[in-house]
Amino acid sequence: RKGKIVICYFSAGTYEPWRPDANQFPQEIIGNTLSEWQDEKWLNIKQLDVLAPIMRARLDLAVKKGCDGVEPD
Repeated sequence: RKGKIVICYFSAGTYEPWRPDANQFPQEIIGNTLSEWQDEKWLNIKQLDVLAPIMRARLDLAVKKGCDGVEPD
């Protein structure tokens, strides 16, 4: 309403244990720890059948929050 554009961000390639949906990631797709971020782990993005519903829910949440765009990093 104020003429500002809001872009929502989420990490689509890493597991972050502090996220509200962290319990939805099965252990078998969680990989090694990132060297720069000790609390984050890589995700096996080849398992789209497992990841797609989680990522769709994140995109739906961005819409619900009123984001104008999303940056899935």
